[in-house]
Amino acid sequence: MKMTESGFDSGIWFSYKQKEYVAKKVPKIFKWTEKIISPKVLFDWSETSKQWDWKNCHFSIIGNDEDSTRVAVRRQKVLQRTDALSGNKISLMMGIDVTGAKKPEFEKYHEPKKNPQKDLTQKINRWAIRLTNKNDGDPDTFITDACIWMEADDHDTAPDALSEIFEKIQKTIGTGSESNVFDVQTTHDEHVFPVIYQPRVDTLDNYIRAIFWDMQEDKIEISIVFNDEQLSRAWFLDVAYRLFRKRKYGRIRDLESFQIMLSSSVPTQLKFPDIYSNNDTLKDDSTHGDSTKWCKKAPPHDIKYFYDDEHHPVVFVNTSNHAMAEHDTNPQFWKWEYVGWEKDTPLVIGGGTRDAVDDMLKEQAIKEKYC
Repeated sequence: MKMTESGFDSGIWFSYKQKEYVAKKVPKIFKWTEKIISPKVLFDWSETSKQWDWKNCHFSIIGNDEDSTRVAVRRQKVLQRTDALSGNKISLMMGIDVTGAKKPEFEKYHEPKKNPQKDLTQKINRWAIRLTNKNDGDPDTFITDACIWMEADDHDTAPDALSEIFEKIQKTIGTGSESNVFDVQTTHDEHVFPVIYQPRVDTLDNYIRAIFWDMQEDKIEISIVFNDEQLSRAWFLDVAYRLFRKRKYGRIRDLESFQIMLSSSVPTQLKFPDIYSNNDTLKDDSTHGDSTKWCKKAPPHDIKYFYDDEHHPVVFVNTSNHAMAEHDTNPQFWKWEYVGWEKDTPLVIGGGTRDAVDDMLKEQAIKEKYC
């Protein structure tokens, strides 16, 4: 699998059936709230499943538990938005837990709708690996009929790339954490810096704008600036919650922090004081696990996944109030992938303590009325 200047170019497809996450308009409460009211739309799952076909995907096969393996599917797209992010390339990732895979088989398949150059009614020849996967969490998010495939006319021999993926899946099921590194093509960087994943459906207005780090004796404090924080279950309180944040914190931008614990300069554990997601999901918007009230100390959590090598622990933003964890509680969602050291990253990257970043955001909020 290779990369080109225009992005991923593997020729490998990932297909599955899943309900669609569709936008639903929210009525405006008062005209004067239009600039500070949070969601102009809410999202919910459709009634029926549809077929999804994604081309040029890359696959990382990662040890998971005794009866499955995590297949991290990654693809890339150019953002088409109405804000400053428009035109930026972003990678997306979905992780599915696979309990079994069938050896590549030659078969006929309908022409994927994503390809406008061909007759949508015709059948194409392909080699396909059919996956058996586990689903967790909200049944509305469940994935069925997952398949990794390549278009090919040679009905005698499966493409090498597919055979390699199949063999890795077979070898990795039940290996635990022995292979917990995302095998990716990236600019190699030996500075300790996390890779953050955030559900794509939370990035409409809540995307990450900046990541700051503060190096301390045996840990690194990471502070993440989100463009906004929108409630999910209690969306109708969003206006009041924004006004509350503006009054209490002097800003509307959301600021969350966690710590990377080091041993001999290598990341070993993560701490999420007052912002651990536990097993809560994107539907939850008041999650503050690992509380430090009453002088409690946030417990450490072993790093579950690394990105490229041991210098880059993976962290998942799991809830609507941006509580985080070392594990993914929204596995069936596509997620934006934030890699801070890449040359074309849309992120602002810098050094600074949480207090310094907070002061900076407050100063910006004074200049920008609704920041």
